[in-house]
Amino acid sequence: MSYSRVQILESSVPWSKAMREVKKGAEPALNAMVKAGNMKRWQIVQTGENSGLLINEFENKSQMNKYNKAVSATRQDFDDAVGVQRWTYHGPVKASG
Repeated sequence: MSYSRVQILESSVPWSKAMREVKKGAEPALNAMVKAGNMKRWQIVQTGENSGLLINEFENKSQMNKYNKAVSATRQDFDDAVGVQRWTYHGPVKASG
């Protein structure tokens, strides 16, 4: 059973500025997590002028917990720099059929 984590991001700055910060700081860390096998994949999607979704997929809950511990400080620095509010939903994804 895999786990997904969806973070809803809302910023006071334009999405393009937030994405520049993601490319500079968050993207290398996320790619390193995938390469190390701590995350299955990640994706970021713009949903509005100042909002978007960050979707992370993990093989199991243990990987998700490792991810949370590894990125908590970086995430706080990013949120402070860009002025982001974040809501997070996570849980198991069961295959159907």
